[in-house]
This record gives sequence, structure tokens and C-alpha cells, in this order.
Amino acid sequence: QAADGSAAPATAATMAIGSPSVVCGDLDSPGQADRFTLTAKAGEAFAFEVFSRRLGSNLDAKLRILKGDGTPLAEADDATYQRVLSADPFLERFAAPADGEYTIEIRDLHGRGGAGYSYALRVGPASPGFVLEVDTDKTLLAPGLAAPIYVRALRRNGFAGDIDLHVDGLPAGVTAVSGRILATGNDGCIWLQAAADAPAGWGNITITGSATVSGADGSSLAIHGRADPLQEIYMPGGGRGHYPVDLHTVSVAKPMDVRGITVSSTEVVLKPGESQRLDITVERAPDYKGNITLDMCLQHLETPYGNPLPKGVKIDGARSKTLLTAGESVGHITLTAAADAPAVERQLVPVTVHATINFVMKHTFASAPVRVSVTRP
Repeated sequence: QAADGSAAPATAATMAIGSPSVVCGDLDSPGQADRFTLTAKAGEAFAFEVFSRRLGSNLDAKLRILKGDGTPLAEADDATYQRVLSADPFLERFAAPADGEYTIEIRDLHGRGGAGYSYALRVGPASPGFVLEVDTDKTLLAPGLAAPIYVRALRRNGFAGDIDLHVDGLPAGVTAVSGRILATGNDGCIWLQAAADAPAGWGNITITGSATVSGADGSSLAIHGRADPLQEIYMPGGGRGHYPVDLHTVSVAKPMDVRGITVSSTEVVLKPGESQRLDITVERAPDYKGNITLDMCLQHLETPYGNPLPKGVKIDGARSKTLLTAGESVGHITLTAAADAPAVERQLVPVTVHATINFVMKHTFASAPVRVSVTRP
């Protein structure tokens, strides 16, 4: 019996490994568990990640960290990667409670094994970092128009800093203003605009993020990450999901339903407890009478998918007119800072105009860059 009372596998492969390292293996028979030993000092922190199902393996891996006597200290089963639930476990910031040898165990959650139950185990120091996701996989522009791209950070191993965003590979005639993901949030955006004379064309872009962390000696270390694009998919009933893809494509084509957006101010400065109203005028195509929704974030059925607003700053729905129907072109958004909203300087949050395509899908346009600041009382 294992220390937790579960049946121990009849055989278990054991091999000493170090950190950082990647080890590959197979669970060749039902009930098999592979075990690896890792020597650590008290307080030393590690991150463990299993690659199996994401690589086409049949393995539904369960990961456990054990003391030398078999007592379990931590375990992990499923994890979410690129907003998709996976059978591959991930365990971060495991800190060794004492100097000694620890066992890393991998088994199939259902006790299976045989051909096709392969895996790769990655072991490394629990270094602060981040993973970036782009919502979605395409940005459609027309000459003279702008659109936002929303980027979300998944913070790893205690990273809690700002992330500066960057974009490369834009098509001819398209420029960008890159925002940041604040330390107090997880979302940021990049603003793209096609020049009035931009030619028709397209480009596959690369979005990256950069930040700094403190090293063990107190020095500043630069860290970087490349964003993974996600394709939006819509479920029966209108629910929104995502699927990881390889590319995010930006295109410039003919004029569309929205021809221009005017905002009364591109600088919003709030003190805690204050509000400011933005008046917004949308220029429609002559024959477009569909519904338009005004916003400053990406949301669907009241679920946020990209919200770059500073912490404590929200849209006051009762004091805003965000739904424009029957050809209406004028609305407004009122932003309010909570009494405890922390100070922030010039966060990029453009006004967005969502033009209805059908019941669930919308085409999103953006105003000129709007900068939102919260000052100290």
C-alpha cells in the first residue's frame, strides 16, 4: 500500500533527475507508476509540468510529490492551457519543506497503461513568469478605422508585475499603440489603426510581452513571453469558447458598417470616488441600421474576456447609454473610480463599438486611444 492507502503499483521505475530537466517515459503496463527522485534544499521551490494528452498520448496523468517515506506532499491532476481544460497536470511553487530527497510520481488516473501512454515531464525552478493569450485569431480593419486586440496574462510562480505588450508583423499601412497589463490586473490591449490610404492586404502578427523581476542577488532580470492566439467558437445557446490556433491575422479590406468613431475626450483622469462621462458618436455606413453596443472591454453575455480598465474603475451602467438601436449614432459611457481604486497612469483603454452581425457574433471597432488615469486623493 502507498502512504495514502491507495494500491501501490507492482513495479515502478525510479531515476534520479536534476533541475532544470525534461525526462520522457512510457507507462508500459496497467497500474504502472514511474518515479523520479529529486534532491532539494529546504525552501527551494520548483515547478512541474506533464506533457501527454497535448501531444496525442492516451495518458490521463496524475502527478504526485512524495517524501522519501512515500508520504504525499502535493498532487495535481487536470490543468487549463490556452483556456482549454487538459488532462495534463501542472504544479507550481512546490517548496521543499526540508533538505532531502523527494519523489516525483506519474501514473494514469484510471490505472491504465500500454502502448500510447507516453509523457514528458518538465522540472525546473519556480521562476516568476507569465503565459500570454490573445483573444482572438483575427483583426479586420478598413482604411481609416481602428480595432483593439485583447491580451490576457496567466501569472506563474508568483509573478506580480506589469507586462509591456509589443506587436510585430503588421501589414502595410497599419500602425499600433501597444498597451500594458497592469500588475493589479490580467488583461491589456493593443490598438491597431489602418491609415486612410492603407492598401488592401494582410499580415500574420506576433504579440509578445516583456517585464522585469528581481533576481536572487537583487538585480533586475528581463523576462519575455510570446502570446498564443485563440480562435473564438460559439456553442449552442450562444456560449463563447476558445480553441488554440497558430496564427493571428490582421487584414485591411473595403469599408464596413462603421465608418468612424468620435470620443469627447481621450484622457480620463479620476480621483477615487469620481466619475467622468465620455460622449461617443458613431458614423454608420448609409445603409447600416443594426444594433451597436458601446463598451471599454470585451465581454459576451456579461462574461469578461478582456478588461484592461484599471483596478477599481468600472462603467456605471445606470449613467451610460451603451445600446444604440434603429440607426442611433450617439451614446455615452460614464467611468467611475471606486473609493479604494489604486493610482495608475494612462492605462490604454479605447472605447469599443460592437456592430451586430447575428445573435451572438459582433464586429468590433475602436475609437482613438483613450488613456485612463487614477490619481491619489
